[in-house]
Amino acid sequence: MIENKDGRIISGSWVWENSEGKYRDVCFDNIEAIGDYEKNPVVNKIYDMVGKYLTTEANCRKITIGVGYQDADISKYAPTESIPLPQAYGDKYSDAKGQQVLLCENKHAAELDKTAESKRFIRDICFLDEEEMDKVSEQCFPEGDQALMMPDRPSGLVLVDEYKGVVGYCLYDKDKKHIYDMAVLPEYRKDKNASSGKLFAETMRRVKELGGEWHAELRDKTTYRYLDVMAKRGLVTYETHGVDHEMSDGSKVYAVSFKPVSDERTAKRESNVAPSLHGSTRE
Repeated sequence: MIENKDGRIISGSWVWENSEGKYRDVCFDNIEAIGDYEKNPVVNKIYDMVGKYLTTEANCRKITIGVGYQDADISKYAPTESIPLPQAYGDKYSDAKGQQVLLCENKHAAELDKTAESKRFIRDICFLDEEEMDKVSEQCFPEGDQALMMPDRPSGLVLVDEYKGVVGYCLYDKDKKHIYDMAVLPEYRKDKNASSGKLFAETMRRVKELGGEWHAELRDKTTYRYLDVMAKRGLVTYETHGVDHEMSDGSKVYAVSFKPVSDERTAKRESNVAPSLHGSTRE
């Protein structure tokens, strides 16, 4: 997204990365703009800067733009071989499904090293993630408990492996202040990147930002114990309302309400907290 000096969004693109081949490629589905910024050369200039950054600093081989519905002048960009859309996108409409043009290219980009431990990052969920989250759920929970618990108005976070896609998630309803579901694949629970811990920590940071009292159903062997650790460290206060249900492996799931403690004294302590528990959890 591009904002003007007043913080208003004036242009933007849906964008995805393809790392299935030897190199990392990126596609901007199209360029959309509003008002005086339609066909405005300043928008092209910013996209040119982004393309240069991605090819030189992020080691991308090729950056393309879809030529469908377009609010920018892309006549100066040459046609190029299209970068495939994400597989989960299916038959949905895309401005880049047909022709794409070349925004920037680095012919000397290094090949992706897929033998090393890949990078992991956390982002907000999008509608393309549901199928992958469902697969994570199937691998993490006991037989009979695998169904993904998707709220009506889902929001939350996904843990993403740069090569394998979604490997963990946490779903919550920010309006109802309820955490529904959390799971992380086994190999990402004890890795040197502390991936599962970072997902939990980012979830709690979001909860603190949104404020108020929250509710969740926490599994006794994992997140319920972790919440207790956080309470003992002065990071949250919580109340247990009994056993909500039992999972098929005998695990108890407790209904709890909790509230983050947000003061300057806990800020430094929170930044040093790492989860001492690992494993998938049903929130």
